[in-house]
Amino acid sequence: MKKTFLFILSVWLSTFSLNAQVVINEILPGGTVELKNLGNSTVDISDYWLCDFPAYQRIGNSNIICGDVMLGPGEILAVDDFNTIAANDGEMGLYSSNSFGSSNAIVDYVEWGSSGHQRASVAAAAGIWTEGTFVPAFDANSSLEYDGEGDSPDDWSAQANPTICDENGSNPPACDVEGGTLEGGPFEFCVGDGMEDNVSGITLSGNSGANAQWVVTDEQGTILGLPPMPGVVNFDGAGDGICLIWHLSYEDGLT
Repeated sequence: MKKTFLFILSVWLSTFSLNAQVVINEILPGGTVELKNLGNSTVDISDYWLCDFPAYQRIGNSNIICGDVMLGPGEILAVDDFNTIAANDGEMGLYSSNSFGSSNAIVDYVEWGSSGHQRASVAAAAGIWTEGTFVPAFDANSSLEYDGEGDSPDDWSAQANPTICDENGSNPPACDVEGGTLEGGPFEFCVGDGMEDNVSGITLSGNSGANAQWVVTDEQGTILGLPPMPGVVNFDGAGDGICLIWHLSYEDGLT
């Protein structure tokens, strides 16, 4: 006699709610803090709190200069009224609630200038900061920017060109060049008669930069010549129309 056994497998499905990761993205001395959602779902951060002990501030009660408390994936929000921030020494914690001593509530953390700030141990217990480490101090005209990659001091750097409300690193480096001011002219010539037509008396002032270039174009901006000086250009062969003389200052790499 055959016996048939029926095995019933009960499969329990667990549903995981994946919360987007909201991080401190940039800090500007004087009161500006920028947050960014690095996750893949929208997070309501209206009840999140910023902590620079002993000062605390709820995001929903803050002066928001860009972004929305319903922070979508990849989006940025910045507040500018958390005015306890100093460049030489401090900490910044981000909490999902006002349980500031709870490692379950702390979301992100950074300290700079020195270690051992009030909430460093809470961040270390949460596994988002290594106790005893810190980011070097920065100056009051710079911001502290996060690279989006980890939880160590090496993931933070001082930036002379703050990018609040923009992606970090989106500002180009400062370029200390100035094309200057041209004076002289306008000049009128009877072209095409075989007589050389040159400009004279053009002066350049206020220019600065490692390199310089004179440029002659037509009225549409098409380059007609790159002379060493405008006085060497013979406009007799340029034909009817208007020519423009430009002076450029630039660093290495101009094309």
